[in-house]
Amino acid sequence: MKRFSILTLLVLFAAFFATAQNYSRLLMLKKSRMNGEDVRAVQVALNNLGFTEVGEADGWFGPKTEKGVKAFQKLAGFSVNGVVNKDVYDLLVKQKSGNVMQAYLNELNQINYYPKLDLSRKTYDYNGHSAEGGEICVYQSDSESLYAEMNLCGEMGKYVATLYNVSGTNFILVCESTTYKSHMNPDPKTDSVEYKIYYYNSGLYFNIVNGQAVDNTDNIHDLVQELKSRM
Repeated sequence: MKRFSILTLLVLFAAFFATAQNYSRLLMLKKSRMNGEDVRAVQVALNNLGFTEVGEADGWFGPKTEKGVKAFQKLAGFSVNGVVNKDVYDLLVKQKSGNVMQAYLNELNQINYYPKLDLSRKTYDYNGHSAEGGEICVYQSDSESLYAEMNLCGEMGKYVATLYNVSGTNFILVCESTTYKSHMNPDPKTDSVEYKIYYYNSGLYFNIVNGQAVDNTDNIHDLVQELKSRM
């Protein structure tokens, strides 16, 4: 009988687990539910990043997993379709990213935790900036402002900008623009929604696009200052 050394067994186990986590197929919600260790790996990664709507990591790709994938795709700058392709999988499970993106991923857990807290809210009118007016809401824990949200409504759409304070000096800004297909008639089935995510780190602005941090030159300084002044 052939004998294996402890070192050989450790190498074999390491190779097995490395292979088990490699991307091999598109993962998505289907009528006949997909399951496997790759689904479980996605679920574990989502939970670790604070997307706890996924629930238990049971290895079955159901509606809760799709919801978590979409929430992650939104904040990682991917198309929000609930489908885990290689880029999404590698960023989630393998965490293949640069230093800036790694810092951003580490802070996603924090901003995903904010809405689960029992926060107080201060509301400020922001009229005169759109056809239907608007407001800025600041959410606080005790006396600490965690995030501020600007809501503007118009005849052909709405705009929501949320500024998250993640470390005192770093912040994440999520801008959501919704365009109505017909005048003053919101319809989630036909509305066009666009997300832009900005990350301020080490004194620089970055766009988060397709799971990458891209140097940004957009002039969002005034918007950031407006939201920060209310916090």
